[in-house]
Amino acid sequence: MKTRCIILFFCVWGFSALAQTPCFNASDTIGCTPFTISLNDCSGAPESNIIYVFEQDGNYDSTASNTYTFDTPGYHTVSQLVGTSNGIQVLTKTDYIRVVAPNPPEFSLF
Repeated sequence: MKTRCIILFFCVWGFSALAQTPCFNASDTIGCTPFTISLNDCSGAPESNIIYVFEQDGNYDSTASNTYTFDTPGYHTVSQLVGTSNGIQVLTKTDYIRVVAPNPPEFSLF
């Protein structure tokens, strides 16, 4: 009986170690236009199983690339879709990226 319990434990532990959940972060989440971000994947999934969706002005761009350039000021949402054996898992970070318009310097020449 003990042997069966130990084998069952290692089987369950092994499958849970293979579980992949969406996880990403960016080192910089605020910048001036145009603002390019690079996302760091921490999902544990192969790159071929990951798609990112970037929202800008109500438009959604999906790509396998973890870099994206935002051209318009505002707050932007980023999602990561990870394909797993249990289907597609999604992590959405609403208003995760803030892009601001650069202010031209004010000066007078005399």
